[in-house]
Amino acid sequence: MPHHLKNRPITALVAARCRMLGYSKRTCDSYAHSLAAFEDWCGSDAMHADQEQASAWLASLECSRNSRYHYRVGLVFLFKRMRNESVYQRLLPAIRPCRPERRPVADPWQIANLLAAITNPRTRVFCQFLYATGLRRKEALAVRVEDLDLRDGSVLVRCGKGGRTRRSILPASMAGLLAQHRRRWSGRGLLFSADGSGEGKVFQIDRAGHALLMARRRCGIENPITAHHLRHAFATHLHERGVGLVELQHLLGHASIQTTVGYIALRDERRVDIARFGDLIAALPALAPEQQRIAFAG
Repeated sequence: MPHHLKNRPITALVAARCRMLGYSKRTCDSYAHSLAAFEDWCGSDAMHADQEQASAWLASLECSRNSRYHYRVGLVFLFKRMRNESVYQRLLPAIRPCRPERRPVADPWQIANLLAAITNPRTRVFCQFLYATGLRRKEALAVRVEDLDLRDGSVLVRCGKGGRTRRSILPASMAGLLAQHRRRWSGRGLLFSADGSGEGKVFQIDRAGHALLMARRRCGIENPITAHHLRHAFATHLHERGVGLVELQHLLGHASIQTTVGYIALRDERRVDIARFGDLIAALPALAPEQQRIAFAG
């Protein structure tokens, strides 16, 4: 967070509310930046401003549509989450951001090569855990040993986005890798810690991103693959294997199924397979001449 925002009262209020809702630090910083800029414009406390002032501020901004979108999101957070007010679309109409072209999802062969190219064993197991369970990095770092249900093949996610608790899958192969990862496998403690003991320093959240970058360079993969990309690959590959969108929404912890749909990126070779096996005309049963009926309407 920029130094000039740290001592602002609105920053402390936003941080407290974001912690209560389970939002990430990046989201908190974005909201604090938007509301601090709003306060500078209106010259008063944002907690006492009204939506007419917010609407006038958005109209006065000379910035890109994406920046305007982020400023509006911060205002919606102020009125809806911090002041428990209804947001009037007449004053704060929705703004659609200019979204970049969706990145292609890596196929299983690329994921396998990428994970094998990670040199640090603990970081490799952490990335394998992200891909196998579909958890966010922050959620995975908060998982404790007692949250694993090896018999049921599931993991309890206590610190989900928005403060929601859910369960995701834990494949048997992943459970074996986790047992090798833990130096002292006991019934308590963090699953991922710096020394693998479940105690002491927390596993650094940026290690996975750096390890994936180095592995991608070793494998010669051009498409950017981040730790969050493993979550998209989890959703896409399960959907290609027949898992429905509603089940994926629950596993990923999405409040809206539209968010889950945005995670699915069908690969080109998969479209060819669907076109070959999904030929509905060829699959129609052959009818005998006496069975054929032609109906004319009108």
